[in-house]
Amino acid sequence: MDLLGKKSYTVIMKKALIILLAAVLFFFIFFKFTGAAPAGGLRAFGGKIINEEARRLTTLEASGWSCAVPGDTFDILPVFGSAGSYLVPPGVLARGGGAPSPGKKVLGLYSLTRTPITCTFPDPPATQIVYVYPITIFGLTKL
Repeated sequence: MDLLGKKSYTVIMKKALIILLAAVLFFFIFFKFTGAAPAGGLRAFGGKIINEEARRLTTLEASGWSCAVPGDTFDILPVFGSAGSYLVPPGVLARGGGAPSPGKKVLGLYSLTRTPITCTFPDPPATQIVYVYPITIFGLTKL
């Protein structure tokens, strides 16, 4: 490939990347600010995983509470908005980079119906409920 061919290929690739990034950005902005859900009460999310387990659950368990978690949880720092806690129900597997861990980027869909996680304290008996958003499909970076 000559110099002119490499330059042309580079320009085309840059334009394709810009168009792809613009489409992804539009997707997040549209669904975040309009409140529209893509299908069946689902909403898109994406960001960086900051905790391997939901912070609220970690805090309660460190204080002696016992929480019945039906799957795995994690907290993310989203592209737009504030941090949130998500539940990966049993049977929902990540596309791509294995298991959720801090530092990985995540992108997916979650249900608008929050899932309650019941935490109990033995003495004196007490119950506390933590709500998380269940994920229906998601992908992770390999890093």
